[in-house]
Amino acid sequence: MWGNVNIPAFVEALTKNGFVDIKVEDTGEGCTIVDLPNDDTLIQVEPDNTHIICNGEETVRIKIRDALLKCLKKI
Repeated sequence: MWGNVNIPAFVEALTKNGFVDIKVEDTGEGCTIVDLPNDDTLIQVEPDNTHIICNGEETVRIKIRDALLKCLKKI
């Protein structure tokens, strides 16, 4: 998997996976923060990596992972 994450497509995929309160902040430094306050989760999307910071709930992390994978190119 590779490529930059298309943030609007990622937000749409998150919505389809059941997330309803999604806040997006562009830091202006090539990094985008996606906040899911209802799920106590932050997603930091950078050009070379993505970090998911959540409260340890595995089902939330899996839904986010699945949404993210839909937005990346496959080999």
